[in-house]
Amino acid sequence: MANKRVSQLPAAGTLAGSEVLLLSRLSATVTRTASTISAAAADNSINDSANGFLTAGFAVGMQVHVAGFTGNAANNIYSGTLTAASAGKLVIAGADGDVIVDDAAGESVTITAWESVRATAADLAALGGGGGGAAARDAVTGLAIAAGSVAVNVGAGDFFTLSLTSNVTGWTFSGLPGAGKGCSILVLLTQDATGGRTVALPAAFKLSSGSELAVASAAGAKTAMALTSMDSGTTWICTLSSVAA
Repeated sequence: MANKRVSQLPAAGTLAGSEVLLLSRLSATVTRTASTISAAAADNSINDSANGFLTAGFAVGMQVHVAGFTGNAANNIYSGTLTAASAGKLVIAGADGDVIVDDAAGESVTITAWESVRATAADLAALGGGGGGAAARDAVTGLAIAAGSVAVNVGAGDFFTLSLTSNVTGWTFSGLPGAGKGCSILVLLTQDATGGRTVALPAAFKLSSGSELAVASAAGAKTAMALTSMDSGTTWICTLSSVAA
């Protein structure tokens, strides 16, 4: 079986559902979002002036996903291999790494490691075209505000919560479905005991008719934010609705 291409392997025949498959997904633990991250063309590197890469768990040999660069979107890498890793620098090789261009810090950039996991054919069948198994899509995931930005991994599920402990100035999304597929998520925003926290809506958020224009501001107030994208996150149909206490 060694050194054979997939096309050279025997056909599986009728599947029983217990067959094991190798999958890749974005890690929920080895990830970093910060506005201190920049890119350098000279050595195909991503740099963090806050030196948070090793603490986040990055190491040589990992495959990583980069998102959030807006000055030079070419630095948003789907998958690249780390050939060097230190607290403040990740050097990325491979075809994707060759496109890195200079980009100063200041944007909310997220770097996440790809991880390999196993699943059965039955697990995949349970997806049913909905973008995730029932357990995964039904899970409620807590979000956090980091330097004003909120990073949302759409692959984690359809439901999210966010405590507004400070103003939100930006949003980043990862784990989005590919071309020709849509996704919808719901984020429950809750003001902390101070209240008055604001949530900036980026240009990509297109408010639906009848939507409220801003989140409820009273201490403890809740706002449901429904987001739907049908173009891999380029635009989001957004609806804000206050939730009664």
